[in-house]
Amino acid sequence: MLAASVPAVAVSGRDASIVISSSPMSQEVPKGETAEYTISIRNTGSNPVTVQLSQAQGNDCNGFSSQVDQITGIIDSGASETTTLRVNVTEGAGEDPCETTVTAIANEQVTPPDTPGATAQEDITVTTSVDGDGSNELWAVELETAEPNRDWEGEDLVIWQIEVTNKGRTNATISLEVEDDDAPGCDPLELTATLSETSLNIDNDSSEWVDLEVDVPDGQQAKKQCWNVHASVTNDPQANSTDDLPVNLEVPELHECDSELTSDLLVIDPDETKSTTITFTNTGNTQWSLQARVSGSKANWVEFDGTSSGTLPYNTDDDTKSFDIDVSPDDSVSSGSEVVIAIEGKDGNGPIKCSSDLTVRVGQSHGAAVSLSKSMMTNVIPGDNDSTTIMVTNQGNGEESMRITVTLPNGWMGSLDGTPISGGIGTTVLTVGSKHGSAKQNDAVLAITVPFDALADEVITIPISVSSSSGGAAYDTTNASISVAAVHGMFVTTSADDQTGKGNEEVYFPFEVENTGNTQDRFRLSVISQTSNPGWSTHFLWEDGGETPVSEIIVPAKEKR
Repeated sequence: MLAASVPAVAVSGRDASIVISSSPMSQEVPKGETAEYTISIRNTGSNPVTVQLSQAQGNDCNGFSSQVDQITGIIDSGASETTTLRVNVTEGAGEDPCETTVTAIANEQVTPPDTPGATAQEDITVTTSVDGDGSNELWAVELETAEPNRDWEGEDLVIWQIEVTNKGRTNATISLEVEDDDAPGCDPLELTATLSETSLNIDNDSSEWVDLEVDVPDGQQAKKQCWNVHASVTNDPQANSTDDLPVNLEVPELHECDSELTSDLLVIDPDETKSTTITFTNTGNTQWSLQARVSGSKANWVEFDGTSSGTLPYNTDDDTKSFDIDVSPDDSVSSGSEVVIAIEGKDGNGPIKCSSDLTVRVGQSHGAAVSLSKSMMTNVIPGDNDSTTIMVTNQGNGEESMRITVTLPNGWMGSLDGTPISGGIGTTVLTVGSKHGSAKQNDAVLAITVPFDALADEVITIPISVSSSSGGAAYDTTNASISVAAVHGMFVTTSADDQTGKGNEEVYFPFEVENTGNTQDRFRLSVISQTSNPGWSTHFLWEDGGETPVSEIIVPAKEKR
């Protein structure tokens, strides 16, 4: 709103001259209030003057009234005086601006007094309007809140903060109450709304805050609850200054659950099966379709014993749904490892609503493979030895103490990892790491000594097995073989190395050939030297008869002929 002092055009007689101005030139005021204007009169003439003031309203001033105060006394030349114009805006004032004109008539005061003085007149018009922001009622109240329509988000207590504003022009006592709102789409009330204050005393153009509180119990069924907050000015004699604020709370369908396992820790050996049960409890506010599923790196260890989906009931004697699950771990992790598998409850094919962790502590699997650095030891000379390395690889998922067992034929000797084998059976114990580690293999050395009487045509098989050091069936077996090198030798003996004979008669020298080697041999018979000259005729015959000369004989190993 602007304030200005605007000079009017002076009207003068002989010497009388004045200027009239107003501050401000226009105002907006609420109904029931008064606009005040400061009217100034300045004497621009050379003689003193007295001033007579009057006011008049225009044609659009229905509901407006005005009054201007008089200036008493003389206004000297060059001086000025002020007075007040009051324009009253009644409750019945119209919306059109009201123009009020103030007229000032100056009368010059001359000496001697019986000499007629000059006069001057000046007008000024001001404009008064009704305040157009709606706050012009004597009694008025307004209710506001930031979020009248709300969705429930699971809180126990829902609070609306409501601003109560006195929009009237005077102090007011405001009464508040909350009522049921049966607007379309609203369900019958099950929840109770409470106001923190039911009566307020508020100055005009001021406000205070009250809370509207609604308690929502656990499991509240899906509904739309609606209320109306009603405010009224109790000291309004006409009792028509009121305001209403509808608020509503939408309780949506909640698909929520808790879950619990009968056993959340299972200790299971690989390839064995144990079972547990998961139970889902409906913590929402309606029944819904539940899909149970398994997640985790080892989800393939778990199978549902039957269906894995169903309806989770609500508002029954038992709002639960249970599923049996079988757990069968493999040995893809080390013994003693704990694997966490999540058993989840999903809203159909939608989001996960609850979950329980099942911990599987994996037991130990057992097994081993045995191999040889060389499986055949070839052409070992009797009395000598040869060796091979026995390699044991753990096929289980945990470190294990394993026994190697070697069985030798009768009369054969050897050592296993430096320990002599006695009684034909040798054993040694190795510690072998898990198949998942770097120490999954360990070795032992088997050395074999060939007996002196071993025959060259023999290939000896030596069984080797690996088993747990605590006993039980063998995890794996293999055979080592050894062949004996051929050794050749003979020894000849005779029972008569000096004979006497007659001319033209045969003399017989019996002798025996022993094969001292370890393989059957063919021996050639011949006389390589004699002292007679010319030499005597010689030949070889079998002692047991026959006249056919013999030049070669075959003698088995270790035998005589």
